[in-house]
Amino acid sequence: MSRNLSKRSCKTLVVFDLFNNEAYTGNRGGHATSQHIRGPVKIAENQQLGRAIMDANPLLEAAGEEAKALLAPLPRYVSGPCCRDPAHCTNISSSSYCDTLKKDLANTSRYIRDVINNNGIRRHRILNLANTLMDMPNEVAWEKNPLRPTKKGYKTMLDVIIAEAGPILSKKGTRSEMDAKHQERTHHRHFSGASPDNPRRAGHSSEPRDRRRREDHSASSGHRDWSRDRH
Repeated sequence: MSRNLSKRSCKTLVVFDLFNNEAYTGNRGGHATSQHIRGPVKIAENQQLGRAIMDANPLLEAAGEEAKALLAPLPRYVSGPCCRDPAHCTNISSSSYCDTLKKDLANTSRYIRDVINNNGIRRHRILNLANTLMDMPNEVAWEKNPLRPTKKGYKTMLDVIIAEAGPILSKKGTRSEMDAKHQERTHHRHFSGASPDNPRRAGHSSEPRDRRRREDHSASSGHRDWSRDRH
């Protein structure tokens, strides 16, 4: 990935959709990527999800200075259960399921944001698209597979991704270049004595230079400049 992206001059938006399987838990049947959930559908604890985020860190670092959109886990089992087994997805018929799922996914999104920020990943946005999909009619948003959005669902997701993460692409230069420019401006203000509140350089004033010279001369000779008192 890093070899391919290095040729694009930081003008590419890379979308990562990495945490869906790790986010959902329950008395899971089958292997780790199985779509089947025995018992109630639940969102994984932060500690469990944190390991998956750390495992993904090298992939995010490989994208370098490219703009990155990281998708929080998408909603699942909104349009129906994983299968016809009544022992699977036992809580999705509850009237509070969708509201609880939105709340849990929002919390998960914030946790992912905090971990990614602490890892020092640059030029990124964490996007929670749960409301985007769940506010659409099920027959519009989801295929028969309750884990897979329809083409319309993906198109709506893409519109949100571009609107939310696209502005990163409009920033000129890489993050490191922008940091260098900021440090240069700070360095200049420090040694010139300028500041946002006092834009004039240190040691300069609005008084004419010759007046200040007369005052300095008078002070050094012990004589008062009486010409100023006449005005």
